[in-house]
Amino acid sequence: MAAAVHTVRVAVSTVWSVTPPNRRSWPFASRSGAGIRPRHKLIMVAVVLVVLVFVASQIQLPYYAMSPGQAVPVETMVSVPKGMAHRVHGALFMTDVFVTPVRLLDLPAYWLSSDTTLLSSKELLGGISAKQFQSLSVAEMHHSKLQAVVAALKWLGYQVPGYSGAVIDKVAPGTPAAAARLAAGEVITSINSRPTPDVLALVHVLQSLKPGDLVNLGIVVPSRVKGSATLGASRVVTVRLGARKVKLGSSGRMTTMPYLGVLLGLSREERFKLPFPVTINSGSIGGPSAGLAFTLGVIDELTSGELTGGRRVAATGTIRINGTVGEVGGVAQKTVAVERAGASVFIVPAGEYSQARSHANSRLTVLGVTTLSQAIRDLERLGGHLGPGHFPKFPLARSPAS
Repeated sequence: MAAAVHTVRVAVSTVWSVTPPNRRSWPFASRSGAGIRPRHKLIMVAVVLVVLVFVASQIQLPYYAMSPGQAVPVETMVSVPKGMAHRVHGALFMTDVFVTPVRLLDLPAYWLSSDTTLLSSKELLGGISAKQFQSLSVAEMHHSKLQAVVAALKWLGYQVPGYSGAVIDKVAPGTPAAAARLAAGEVITSINSRPTPDVLALVHVLQSLKPGDLVNLGIVVPSRVKGSATLGASRVVTVRLGARKVKLGSSGRMTTMPYLGVLLGLSREERFKLPFPVTINSGSIGGPSAGLAFTLGVIDELTSGELTGGRRVAATGTIRINGTVGEVGGVAQKTVAVERAGASVFIVPAGEYSQARSHANSRLTVLGVTTLSQAIRDLERLGGHLGPGHFPKFPLARSPAS
């Protein structure tokens, strides 16, 4: 901020420094030399203000503004095979937030807005560049849509074989992974039957183990044949974890951690064999927070009842294929967005219920959930119902996702 203010001062001083020392040569001086006329003073002030506004509009601060986004009907995004789609009653919305770089010129307006939250670049980006953050956001949306479709179909009772796991980029020589003959390109889908759908999940499972533990890794070698319906060859590999010393945070204290010896890619590998095609067109929207809304939208499309009970319902939250709902950011701003869309019900992750409730008006019912089944039960209590369903080739056998 100090640097930004200094820049403005330099710009202003530059404007004044170009004034010739001879006052008679100033273009706004009167012929009699009596000084600058009031009208000319106003022009000078206006010029200075224009320069200040221009400079302020060019100064980028290390902050981002999170403000209410839009609420978009999910039924306009979801496509299922002809003959399997049912008429949707009411409306089901996904919602997002706008994240905008902050200029010095914008700062007062954002400060005065109760609907806007200012985040530092470090808070939002987490140490990566804005371009990398955008790429990650797109990847998260792709993952969210796939998880939503699989979660919906599993909840409806369909068999959806597939996997999601952490990709091995490199195997270090002389390590437990090398001894077990793991190879780059293979995917670790589980450790001791505990799913490792991504890098964070794998690290979390490893940290719960001890050096020297004998573990069973679920490994998949993805099929590289273009257009192949094969998910890939799978096997179980037994590995004895090694040990390595690492520093803990800023304290510098050393501790011994379990060690596998692989370098993992940032992206996850996931493939599922759907019983029939289901697509979600999310346009340019990124991030994982529409997962729950997409899942409910797919279920609503594939069932003959009225999931929303004819209401205008909005939802936010991440989704996993087992139906678990995860927390998201920007719930305060999303609450404003769904109110503007005329929604009467807003389903949010249970951990963010209080935040949504504190920003909701008296006409908006807020529901906090931890699972997909809970969200559907809550909608049924409000008058929604799924109906008996009708599937030409795939009979409906409703059961919780597993």
